[in-house]
Amino acid sequence: MKAGARALGADQPAGPQYDPMNWEQLAILRDGGMTIGSHAVADARLTAVNVDRAFEELAFSKKTLEGKLGIGVDLVAYPEGCHNPDVADLAEEAGYRAAFTTDRGPVRPGDSRFAIRRMDVPGGDYRGALGAFSPAVFARQLRR
Repeated sequence: MKAGARALGADQPAGPQYDPMNWEQLAILRDGGMTIGSHAVADARLTAVNVDRAFEELAFSKKTLEGKLGIGVDLVAYPEGCHNPDVADLAEEAGYRAAFTTDRGPVRPGDSRFAIRRMDVPGGDYRGALGAFSPAVFARQLRR
């Protein structure tokens, strides 16, 4: 278990199938132009822990990523997609610009930037005639 996760009271370590990327792997993504976002420290359901712990999960993750990678981190994906208005307020207070849920669907004008839904690209919904991902089909679905 990582020291940060232990310090925040994580109950048990994740199995090896859930090992996070290491700093070298994240640096490769950063250097390749990828946006690096946060996912909290111990993968705690932010709606199930007390407010202080939820804020620490968000703030410590952001601060650590920024310090280790030398970049600004202003996006977070809620662990397991768990969010509510209080968690959204904590994410904003921690300095994030936006947050992603696991809810499926398009983002529409007026939606909260702290409850951004996702489009499931690899799920097969956007395959073209040859069975592979099709940008044209994806764009058509987005327009709906």
